[in-house]
Amino acid sequence: VDDVATTGATLAAASGALRAAGARAVRSYVVALDA
Repeated sequence: VDDVATTGATLAAASGALRAAGARAVRSYVVALDA
């Protein structure tokens, strides 16, 4: 969980860690609000 998604590096690292731990599928969702 992160509060900012700029480059996607945190999502990629988290996904890689989950896959290395045995996860067969990983989904990431980002919700943005430009106010």
